[in-house]
Amino acid sequence: MIYAGGIWTVCVILALACGYAWVFRSPRWVYYFICGLALAVIIASQSLLAEHPFGKSVREDLVFLMWLGVIAFPVLSYAMLVRWAGRKAKERHDAR
Repeated sequence: MIYAGGIWTVCVILALACGYAWVFRSPRWVYYFICGLALAVIIASQSLLAEHPFGKSVREDLVFLMWLGVIAFPVLSYAMLVRWAGRKAKERHDAR
């Protein structure tokens, strides 16, 4: 039943693999390889049949993450703008 987990299952397996790589003090390229492999699994899952549970679950998770990004983008942009303006104001205040 693990094949029906979707992106969250891939993320858990990714975290475990990175944890093992960290414990064994692997070189940096191993982390890149593990992350690339996880991304390849997510992309390849979209070529499965439409009724396959893993592909369907990944598709639903991708739609959820897309909407999460659509909602988070303006909020994070505003937070960055406020932080930038605060730093500029502090620089001008400190310069005097």
